[in-house]
Amino acid sequence: MKKLFVLLIMQLISYSAWSQTMNIHYKNGQTVEYNMDNIDYLEFTEKKESNVQVSSEKAVDLGLSVKWASCNVGATSPEQFGDKYAWGETKTKDVFSKDNYIYLNAETKVYTYLGKDISGTEYDAAKKQWGGKWRMPTFDEMKELRTKCEFEWARFNNGNGFKVIGPNGNSIFIPVEEKTGYWSSTLSDFNPGSNSDAFTINFNFSISPKNYGTTSALREYGFYIRPVISE
Repeated sequence: MKKLFVLLIMQLISYSAWSQTMNIHYKNGQTVEYNMDNIDYLEFTEKKESNVQVSSEKAVDLGLSVKWASCNVGATSPEQFGDKYAWGETKTKDVFSKDNYIYLNAETKVYTYLGKDISGTEYDAAKKQWGGKWRMPTFDEMKELRTKCEFEWARFNNGNGFKVIGPNGNSIFIPVEEKTGYWSSTLSDFNPGSNSDAFTINFNFSISPKNYGTTSALREYGFYIRPVISE
């Protein structure tokens, strides 16, 4: 649209004998004059952020208490989102609601208590899908990532997200949509007695500055999982 507008303006100018120059006024007060006879057309394009470099190992040592996976469960590279899971379920699905959450009684509306923390248990999707010592991160491990690492908005393989740089300089890439949530393995205490919520780390690039933070969400919601592994 901008290109079409500029082409139209330039075409009109080309027919005007009184003006054969274009002046560009910069915010710093500088003005640059261009001879219109030497310009074919102008094109406005969105500036693309260059791809960042991140650690390539599957288990990345960021200098924290655990190593973080380089990609999400269900993904094969860092920029891919992978699969979404409801908290405590180990199989992905297309629709996430109270009606199909297997740990919510449809009649009583009571959530099944799976324990205060499901990391490494039979309810852990990371452990189920990846095996070995891989597991969901606890809320404390998520807080450690958030508070001890530097988060920089970046692109990786043309995917938007945050480059997360650990205290030791190593980094991972976390892909982010407009609003993106990642599960922790820890039940939230925001609604004591209900067992309805679990802690998450949420990302949002629809506001400025692009932000991230820990919060909680209803367990039936579909969020991504970034696994961790202990030493």
